[in-house]
Amino acid sequence: MVALGLRLAFAFAFGGNDLVARFGGNREDPQVYDWAARNLLDDGVLGFRGEPSARRGPAYPLFLAGVYATAGDAPLRVRVVQSGVDAAAAVLILLAVAGVAGRRAGVLSGIMYAGYPIFVFNASEIMTEVLALVFLAGAMLALFRAASAREGRKPSLIWSGVCGVCCGLAALTRENLALVGVLWAAALLVAGKATRTRDRVWRAGAVALGFAVAYVPWVVRNTIVFDTFMPAGSSGGENLLRGAGLAREGSAFNWRKCLSDNGLLDYWAYHNPINRGAAFPDEIESDRRAAALAARWIREDPARHVAYGAEKVLRLLVQIEERTGSSGGALRSGQAWAYRLTAALGAIGAIVLWRRGGRFAVVALALLSLAGWAVIFAVVAWKRYRYVTFDLACVALTGVALDALIARVRTRVATDQS
Repeated sequence: MVALGLRLAFAFAFGGNDLVARFGGNREDPQVYDWAARNLLDDGVLGFRGEPSARRGPAYPLFLAGVYATAGDAPLRVRVVQSGVDAAAAVLILLAVAGVAGRRAGVLSGIMYAGYPIFVFNASEIMTEVLALVFLAGAMLALFRAASAREGRKPSLIWSGVCGVCCGLAALTRENLALVGVLWAAALLVAGKATRTRDRVWRAGAVALGFAVAYVPWVVRNTIVFDTFMPAGSSGGENLLRGAGLAREGSAFNWRKCLSDNGLLDYWAYHNPINRGAAFPDEIESDRRAAALAARWIREDPARHVAYGAEKVLRLLVQIEERTGSSGGALRSGQAWAYRLTAALGAIGAIVLWRRGGRFAVVALALLSLAGWAVIFAVVAWKRYRYVTFDLACVALTGVALDALIARVRTRVATDQS
């Protein structure tokens, strides 16, 4: 109720009347998702102007089309539905943390999620974060239940499969979350010295199978439609062509000159879907060109690529201002301090939970927070990452830290009274 109330209050206070009007100012991505949802309803095709596309993962356009079909396409109605979805994520976080750290810690984590400013803000955006967070929260709950189940019991395999499906759905929402499923499957494979090897293999396999059931149809669809193996969407190439991600800041690659020399800067300007009001006429070719250029950069100077990846990770940790876009004013300042406080409490909570014996949970949350950043090094070098996994892990651990603080205060008060 806390989560739902805060999100509805924000939605009604700052909702506006324009679908793409955001408190932060990014107007392009909401427009693209709106196009994709309307194309699904009007033409029955996942794409733009009746043509199939793989520029974005399918989960959020399908979700948005469902909201339009059932509740209408008024922006405020979308925000109301998303407020309910995000409130459900708060409950899932409560249950996940309560299972490994106790009921009070779970309640505190749920309340922290409910009041975390950027999550409240996300619920009013026509963006993927809300859907990705509820899938990640469900995957976290299933993972912890699978790890705590007894050896050889069917519930451990069922929970492992649910974890994999949720990770697959998160990857279909934001493809740079695909590594969460891989890393959590590996965690189940090596976790628990007292657990038999066979049981660990079965649990990890169930995660992998669940992930495949959710994600592989997207790969098959892209491969058939575009006649080329395409394990992820083509927006990675789009991001490089417009100078996002590793190529954007220029401290490593002087991207404007490189793109111009390779004829890609003009190519992006011509095919920009916002300028032209349509999808890429040949988005696969754009992705191939971008991938070839990124591969050349990495091949010519791998040390610089790795150094820049590390630099970007550190920048994400310290540049608080980047986390609130161009919103400015009180929202930017409030989110910056909320981020600092949550990160500090999350670190304390990780130490407390580790000392209490919840080492698997700490490792799993650490892998969750690192999964998006690992994309920088391992998957698509030009892909950007919008922080949700790090925030989610820290919020989950804040309840543990606050629970430990309350327990210590109560012990001190009891001692003083005695």
